[in-house]
Amino acid sequence: MVSLDNLPRRAEIDPEGMLDLASSMADLAGRGFETGRAALNGIRFGEISSVAFCGMGGSAIAGDLLSSTFEDSVKIPFSVRRDYYLPGFVEKNSLVICSSYSGNTEETLSVFREALEIEGVRILTVASGGELLEQSKKKGLPHVELPSGMRPRAALGSSLFSVLGALSGVKDEIPGFKKERVEAEVSEALEVTGKKVLACKESSPEENNPAKLLAKRLHGKAPIVYSSASLTHCVGIRWKNQFEENAKTFCHANRLPELNHNEIEGYKFPESLRRDARVLFLRDRDEGERNSLRVEATRVVLTEAGIASEELSTEGKGPLSRTFSLICLGDHASIYLAFLNGVDPAATLSIDRLKFILAKRR
Repeated sequence: MVSLDNLPRRAEIDPEGMLDLASSMADLAGRGFETGRAALNGIRFGEISSVAFCGMGGSAIAGDLLSSTFEDSVKIPFSVRRDYYLPGFVEKNSLVICSSYSGNTEETLSVFREALEIEGVRILTVASGGELLEQSKKKGLPHVELPSGMRPRAALGSSLFSVLGALSGVKDEIPGFKKERVEAEVSEALEVTGKKVLACKESSPEENNPAKLLAKRLHGKAPIVYSSASLTHCVGIRWKNQFEENAKTFCHANRLPELNHNEIEGYKFPESLRRDARVLFLRDRDEGERNSLRVEATRVVLTEAGIASEELSTEGKGPLSRTFSLICLGDHASIYLAFLNGVDPAATLSIDRLKFILAKRR
């Protein structure tokens, strides 16, 4: 198998510099937090009764991570919406966060327009441009403008941390969302992510590089990502999306304990699955004793079925640090796997084709 150290055709395979962007995650996150904090300086939402975070793809993952990071303290309903319509609980005093990196995602624009029609709803938009940003400015709505020129999935650091920066400036209007905790979480996450980048970046030798080694173990395999906690389930979805979009490799994600009630019966057929699958268990210190036992038991069942598996654990103290330690690993590994597959990690030809077909039928 080809070495991932000093790839001779790296610039040709990765013309948009997706690997460089992955290695800039901590820097993008830090700048995003400051941008978000400055954008809402002095703006008050008033009392907020519920939050609906609306987006698709990489933008929606930001909402998942925000929800899971603060689920132990936020005292109001917080929903991540991947659709054309708002959830039914949105009403006066609800906060609707519309996140679309391009600013032209049709599902997000649909919920944005719906939110505008609800009296008393609060709206925050996050975009690098497009109609969403244009309409927000025109209507005088609070908004965060992201740096442009990236693939949306490469902008997760900017999109998530800009929202954290923005919400850290709204006092205690979201019950349980404390500015002091946000700042502490962000500070540690930037430090942990920075260290993880150093371990995973291109200049780190393959023999000591966890992302390069993971990519090699996954080459020619179908990754199946199992999570043992809500925190790591968000990461599992991110890994699924990144392996599919960057490496063009089919990936599946599920979580414990639910998969123990159904999915473990599905490994018998087709028989080729047992040869081609590699199960990745994402572990976290707060997964709970019963889920820890379930991981061990599930690995026994998989081994008896002839299916390879391994465990990868979060690093850091706070939930934001722990999620980003694994996100950083998965992002880098998905791009190295793209190199092994000989594909451009930025290109999304099937998605582009789908959008073309949909655009013709408007």
